[in-house]
Amino acid sequence: MKIKGMTVVDMTNRILRETLLECPTIEDSPMKEPFTFEKLSDNITFIIFKDFYYKFAEKHSLRCHRGNDTDDERMLESRGMKYVQKFRDIQYKELKEKGMDEKELLPKDVSTMKGKIQGYELTNTQYFELRNIVEFPLFKAMASKRICDVKKISNTQFKAYMEEYDKLVSNLIEKLNGDDQDIIFASICLFTLEWTFNIELFYACTLEMEEKQIKEIIPHRLGLLCADLSISYAPIHHLIHTHSRFLLGRKELLPYLFTSNEEVWTRVESKMSTYLVASYLIRKDRLPMDTYLYDYYANISQAEWADFLRTQYNMKKLYAKKEWTNSRIRIFRNICNTMIK
Repeated sequence: MKIKGMTVVDMTNRILRETLLECPTIEDSPMKEPFTFEKLSDNITFIIFKDFYYKFAEKHSLRCHRGNDTDDERMLESRGMKYVQKFRDIQYKELKEKGMDEKELLPKDVSTMKGKIQGYELTNTQYFELRNIVEFPLFKAMASKRICDVKKISNTQFKAYMEEYDKLVSNLIEKLNGDDQDIIFASICLFTLEWTFNIELFYACTLEMEEKQIKEIIPHRLGLLCADLSISYAPIHHLIHTHSRFLLGRKELLPYLFTSNEEVWTRVESKMSTYLVASYLIRKDRLPMDTYLYDYYANISQAEWADFLRTQYNMKKLYAKKEWTNSRIRIFRNICNTMIK
């Protein structure tokens, strides 16, 4: 269902303004700190896009994605699926304890005959994520926290892993110049890489800490930008459990993250909490309950989503060229040790 003359950005702007009226007061209007209303709206629009992509995108079996059925490849991907599921199970349990029942994290039942015949079915982007775990040791090293220990991952090995990561990112960024399917695929893959591993955010923090000679990261501050959070929401008198996933705009928050002025940080923390509550209410309350809004986003064309990604949410902005010194590697390891569970 489309409204003549209203873009997907216009629609998100409208429902965001309505939703913010239900949230704690935003002091300055238009919002400028920690980032603008427009940037907040773009972040929420992207998350809505990603939600609908995973809901409606075509899924295929591992064999179909792989293009062959050799024993070696099948066993490699089977081990990869088990490794991924191990951490998804841990995440599901942690979120369940916080009140979030994220059933998509649960494994598919392939123990029955029907399940065995169907096998695991993944979208193109999910299969890409699986192959990353299989092919790039960096991601296993981060998930297991081996990256934190120089005795397990030497500085030379660390640099080699990061060079492989940079090549992977570079190939995806090149796809952002492609057709609609390419930009949708690359945008989701780039988003998921950073959402999952936070390499760009942690590197930006590393530079900031090096410049300001800061020894330790403050976990609850950085967590506001990349963690699973519980936020008090007065109108319904209970905690809202949500994810912090505003990827474009996070680096602009680093000066606030490392400020020694607690009053400034408290103001930014309050506003970020409001932004996160607004995003939660739109995605978990407004869209599921409002058939009109749900149908509107469900029927956005691939061409319009691709246009949004090109003009409003270009993931290329997220990634930076990196120069790794021993000092920076040490700071990065410390951040990972603090922030990775």
